[in-house]
Amino acid sequence: MARLSLEESPSNAVNRCYYACFYTASAVLCAEGRQFVRHTGLRSAVHKHLVQTGRVSKDIGRAYDSIMKARESADNDAMESWTEQHAQETIASAELVVAALRQLLGSVNLG
Repeated sequence: MARLSLEESPSNAVNRCYYACFYTASAVLCAEGRQFVRHTGLRSAVHKHLVQTGRVSKDIGRAYDSIMKARESADNDAMESWTEQHAQETIASAELVVAALRQLLGSVNLG
């Protein structure tokens, strides 16, 4: 979805990047019996249960944080000008985060 909305709205593409990461991280942690109500709670859990345990790299954790901050800015800061280039970089980061998380999802013991 991010790539589809890129030309029309780079800020919307950034938003879609974050939600791809958010829902993939939610799926991994939910499969492990963890659920979160707030975005900040999920972010903390990503670091506690995935980054600090070495299940995903610190680079993935930093990318998740960066994408989350970008989404907050894209959604809330009307003065922020999002370029197609910046959105492309965010898409590339999101693809790495989602790939790392999907790999974990494939290894989660569902019962």
